[in-house]
Amino acid sequence: MEPQTQAEALLLVQMYVTHDAAIRALTQLGKSEWVQTSQMFGNLATKLLRTSQGQMETLARMRRGGEQVVRHIHVDNRGGQAVIAESINTGGQGNRKNDDQSHTTGAAGIGSALLGADPFGNGVPISSREGAETMPHARGDKSGRA
Repeated sequence: MEPQTQAEALLLVQMYVTHDAAIRALTQLGKSEWVQTSQMFGNLATKLLRTSQGQMETLARMRRGGEQVVRHIHVDNRGGQAVIAESINTGGQGNRKNDDQSHTTGAAGIGSALLGADPFGNGVPISSREGAETMPHARGDKSGRA
């Protein structure tokens, strides 16, 4: 990048040094054997990379000049109290995202009974075999050693 002003030149030097320090911290993070050392270099690299990102945004703002951002804010004055907000949820049907859901509470209706329902209320069917069977050994009777 080619600096256009002296301030940009200083910022570019800071960006280079910050980026170089972050890369060195990441290199040391990869070589560290202790948890505390890893945390230290990880935190340092995170802070340096965040600073580098801020420096890039500052450079972009400097080069962009005096660009303005226009935001539209809705002002609602219902009931004598003004509400200033980015978006307002009035609870109407238009704001809901659950149009495909039912709009009532309670039972969905009476239908036919489920097939195979146990009249005693047991959710899992009870086996009809008499007595317990012996289970085979999961790993077999042979030992794995020769």
